[in-house]
Parts: sequence; structure tokens; C-alpha cells
Amino acid sequence: MPTLSRRALPWLAAAALLVPLAGCGGSSSADTGSSTGDTAAAKSDGGGGSLEAGCTKAIGPTVCFSYDLTGALTANGTSSGMVATDNGTDYETCADWVKGEPDGDDGQPSLAMPQGAGYQPGDEFGGLTGNIIVHYRGPGTYQKKDLSGQGSPSGVITPGSSTSFILVSASTGTATINADGSGKFTFINMGTGQYGHPETLSGTVAWTCHNP
Repeated sequence: MPTLSRRALPWLAAAALLVPLAGCGGSSSADTGSSTGDTAAAKSDGGGGSLEAGCTKAIGPTVCFSYDLTGALTANGTSSGMVATDNGTDYETCADWVKGEPDGDDGQPSLAMPQGAGYQPGDEFGGLTGNIIVHYRGPGTYQKKDLSGQGSPSGVITPGSSTSFILVSASTGTATINADGSGKFTFINMGTGQYGHPETLSGTVAWTCHNP
């Protein structure tokens, strides 16, 4: 199964990559409210089954994102994704992925949170970027200090905005990983990290995981 290395997706490159990828788009709607994060674990089967609306099957374990964003961009919806890797490991199941990698890029146990599978014109969410959990101890909840491993700040790719958003000093953020591969990334006041762009973004990105 082809996987994308975290080192191939630095956040600055991901923010600039607004090229459409066919067959991987999601669906979205603005200002409609969402139960994001509360229902992700309930929908995650970790063993195949039907995918949520707006989610396209990937090669290997499929991730179905649901997002609820406010601030510089107000939107909620669903999108497709895939499990990610920190050091080139190919994962066959959701259960394999949540075990993490004992020897990430810096030799520490780590887990790369899911990646987006591309996006189309008009999409408001393009996936997560730079989201490496360091000192990974298995399923559980991890704080901001654990979420910016290997030097690239954790963040969200937002094709519907002029920039992407990352955890900065004024931000808060937590990530929860469940044993079935579902989880969520919750954040407040993510910034652009760019001079002259004071915009902020808050919200939750949740996901389910489905085996091939």
C-alpha cells in the first residue's frame, strides 16, 4: 500500500498545494452546526463496512473525516483521508496504525495522525498537516506539547481560505486516538504563523477508520 511520509508534507508546502486531486473530494456546508467528535467513534468499524457520505475508499485503511470550523472559515462537512506514516511503515489495518511507530524520525515512539486524500475546487477542508504525536503511548488523549513533533507544527489545510492554520503559542489543542482507529483533533485559536495574517481558526476535526 502506498503511503505518504510525513516528511513529504511539510505544512508550508501543504498550505500552498491547492491543486485539485480527482476522485478524492469531500462534501461540506457552512453554518449548519455539527455533532463532530461526538459520533466519530460510534461510526468507526475498524473492519470494513460502509463509509460515511462524502468519503471515498482509499488503498488500505480508509479515514473518513468530519469537520466543524469557525473563525476565519466557518464550515462543516465530510472529507476522505488515509492513515499516515512517520517513517514509511505500510499499515494493513486500523488496529496496526493505532499501535504507532516505536522509532519515529527522531527515534521516539510516535503516531502520524490521518492525512487528507486530496481535495477539489470549492472544498473547505483539505486534511491535517504536520500532525505527529511524539512520545506516543497508545490510544488516549494527547496535549498540545505532544502534537508538534519533528519540527512541523500541527495544523489544518483549508483550501477555502487564503492560508492554512497551525498551532501557535496562543493556541490550545488536544488529540484523542481510540483503539478502533477513530479519533479527533480539537483546537482553539490556531493561527497562520505568517506576518500580516492575524486570522484564527477554531474547531474540531474528527475521523473514523475503516479496514480494507
